[in-house]
Amino acid sequence: MTPACEQLAAFVDAELTPEEARAFSLHLADCAQCQAELEDQVQASLAVQAAAEARPLERPQSLPGARSEPRPRFRPAWDRGRVVGFAAATAAVVLAVLAVVRPWRASDAGRQLPFALASARPLEGRPSHPGLQDHRAPGTMRSGGATASPELDLRALAELEARGDLHGVATAYLVSGDFERAERLLEKLPASPAVQGDLALAALGLGQPERALRRLEAGLQTAPDDPRLHWNRGLALQALSLELAAAAEFQRVVEAKEPGWSAEAASRADGLRKGALARRDSWQAMNAAGMALALEGTPYPATLARRNPDLARLYLYHALRAAPSVERVQALLPLATLLDNVTRTKTATAYVTRVAAADFTRRGPLAATYHAVLGGTQTLEGAEADAYLAKLRRSNERDLLLGAVLLLRQEDRHVDELTALVRQSGEPAWYDAPLARGRAQAAQARGDLETAEQSLKTGLASCRSAGFEYRCVDLQRHLAALYNRLDRRKEAEGLARSALEEAFRTDSWFQEEVLLSDLVTSARLSHAPALARAYLDEYVQHAPEDCARRSEYHHARALLAVEDLDAKEARREVEAAIACPTAPTLVELAVAGDLLRLEGGTVPGRELDRVRERIRVLREDPSLSAGERLLVDHLEGRILIERDREAGQRLLRGVITGSALKRSSDIEARKAWSHSHHVLVMDAGRAKEWDAAVALLAEELDRPAPTSCLLALAGQDERLLFVVRDATGAADGVYLNALKRPLREHVPEVPEALLERLTRCGMVRVLAEPILQGRPGLLSPHRAWSYLTP
Repeated sequence: MTPACEQLAAFVDAELTPEEARAFSLHLADCAQCQAELEDQVQASLAVQAAAEARPLERPQSLPGARSEPRPRFRPAWDRGRVVGFAAATAAVVLAVLAVVRPWRASDAGRQLPFALASARPLEGRPSHPGLQDHRAPGTMRSGGATASPELDLRALAELEARGDLHGVATAYLVSGDFERAERLLEKLPASPAVQGDLALAALGLGQPERALRRLEAGLQTAPDDPRLHWNRGLALQALSLELAAAAEFQRVVEAKEPGWSAEAASRADGLRKGALARRDSWQAMNAAGMALALEGTPYPATLARRNPDLARLYLYHALRAAPSVERVQALLPLATLLDNVTRTKTATAYVTRVAAADFTRRGPLAATYHAVLGGTQTLEGAEADAYLAKLRRSNERDLLLGAVLLLRQEDRHVDELTALVRQSGEPAWYDAPLARGRAQAAQARGDLETAEQSLKTGLASCRSAGFEYRCVDLQRHLAALYNRLDRRKEAEGLARSALEEAFRTDSWFQEEVLLSDLVTSARLSHAPALARAYLDEYVQHAPEDCARRSEYHHARALLAVEDLDAKEARREVEAAIACPTAPTLVELAVAGDLLRLEGGTVPGRELDRVRERIRVLREDPSLSAGERLLVDHLEGRILIERDREAGQRLLRGVITGSALKRSSDIEARKAWSHSHHVLVMDAGRAKEWDAAVALLAEELDRPAPTSCLLALAGQDERLLFVVRDATGAADGVYLNALKRPLREHVPEVPEALLERLTRCGMVRVLAEPILQGRPGLLSPHRAWSYLTP
């Protein structure tokens, strides 16, 4: 016996210091002798505890003058004498892990946990153990803010362990709030919907709702109607502030009509919907009041102005530019004063004073045009817009010119002029945000993405310094969208989440919707499909009656299914999407192309005809940019090459030629270039044209390929191509086209036959597409090899 083993009894009896107990726990995990003696020691300690509780209390004879001791305060069984404390609880868990565990079955309803009959449940969530299936109201909140949890009864734990009920032990830790221990035990159980649901609860307890969503989706795949899983998913969505999606999950529980649970679920769903719809109603009220102020001079309610002072300021300035008379301008002074009091400035009242001093015989007609454009009764585009701006320049009504540039959304066309107008406005801090956005848009148009990013970041810093939340959210949204386009998904997600929280605080419903769309994109690019579906669920619930939105929702879910190589699920989502007649989109056609390839010969001919007709209709959309038109051509070539190789190759090579000059300044053109190369690379690999495949891959990555001792990799979704050039330069390859797991999760090993071709190479260079670039362990560490950077 080692010196550490001599601490076993003290460990079980909680006589070690916390540091000593932790050290002994580590020793116990690796010591077979201590593990063998641990159960006996626990049982002995329990026997001592039972004997102590059963022995009659001996009262000594009172001595003269002696004071009687006060009667001990009642303490529950789990706290009596702490004969077996925290360390013994750990010991019981170790025993349970070491025991031969009998699989838990939902039918074992008789095995109730010791706290199953408590009057209140300790968790908001729903554990899967049958002893906790009956509904009880949630427990009251302690002063620390956490729901009251029962203390562990070690005797009950030991009984559960003796029966081999590891799930029961894990559930005990789960409901007592020891989520880390619960998770460790649950991960040792065979995967099942019940276990996944409890793992989700542990993740929620640890403040990890995204992990909880992944666990719950895994459970729902095999138990799609389990109300416990839908309940817990509702809690995970609520933790992410996705209130309408959470309400929809609780509504699924209502429909299950479980006693008690359905009633509570209805209450929860109603509360969540009310909170979200209150923000929507507030947003609509603020905008309606703002338009009434700007177009009719109706006073803006002070309560709404205080709720979102930035939005009120936006409409105040619209009203000043659209005002037909001095009297209308002067009537805006109370709102300006209120807003200046909020910001502790005098900029709004100063603006009212300046406009009130204007000559309205000259300003009035110009303001009338602004009023008509703002109200939607007149549209100014192209030459008409230019003529109006020219009139404003000649009039010297500088504030109207500034407002008109922003109203007509021409910030990117007049950056230099806008810069001067902002400097002269008397309130540059308010206009820094749209100016930064205009600079970024202009930079993006010329392909200068670094300047675009810096403009948005500088504008955001200025906006935060000034405290204009509404403007800040707008800039964060544009910066997140830029990061998504640049595939900087983590930065995009962080910005969008922060902006979403600010939008919640100010009832900025429209910004919520746009940010949700950005978060879907960043989650998908981060390969977090469960999180992406959560954002999608919230997005669609903002307007569930909107057919176009539902189509967009189902196509986005279909794309996620394609990326998971689940063709059946993708087809179901596409069928749901096309039930809503809408204009075609690039996402829809991208999904269609991938799905036609995944389904292969099982696709009906009419489906291909339908997709090609959708491509024809999309080409007629005048709003498509040049880069987007190249992407449409790419999508058609990607579909066509699977059925008519020569025609598909011709179309894709045309895309490459057309995007060659544009790709340095147009992200969509760059995507068309890269994606078209990829399709041609895989097409060459399928035809065993190895050298052609390497040449196309080198062109895609903009770097020469070594003529010998080369391993080339390309792949996406269900396909993967390996090509080698041996020491003599001879090429060989393997094309895989039916992978069962996405490449982001698993890259198959390089085939042995190809490795043998590289045995005479002193150094192997690896040329790989971005999705495969930098993967560790591709070749043996005993071989000299390295990746070639694009």
